[in-house]
Amino acid sequence: MMVHMSADTDTIICESFHDYICTSNATMLSFYRIPTLTDTGRIQIILDSLLAKRIPFDHHFDFRDSHELYCTELVVKVTRAIGCDVFKDVGSKRYVYPDDLLHVKGLKFLYTINNI
Repeated sequence: MMVHMSADTDTIICESFHDYICTSNATMLSFYRIPTLTDTGRIQIILDSLLAKRIPFDHHFDFRDSHELYCTELVVKVTRAIGCDVFKDVGSKRYVYPDDLLHVKGLKFLYTINNI
């Protein structure tokens, strides 16, 4: 299952990778591992809480406000909420771009699925 912020539904959603691939306009998916991230139970609790609150998509892409979230903001906020500091230097500006996350030291590339 995949939890992500959806601009199409204007909220946080949980769906299978199959459903995501079939309904999104994505052309590729890349997977990375955060080396210090091991507390999957706490991640599940946080994500379940955000899903229950139906956190809205942040169309203003404002990292300073957590009442609404966008894709990369969700990743950073959840990892910080469990005490993982891998993204400690991310977020010093108003926006956090996907490339800001990809260049974090220690992030391990796993694989890419192209032409989905």
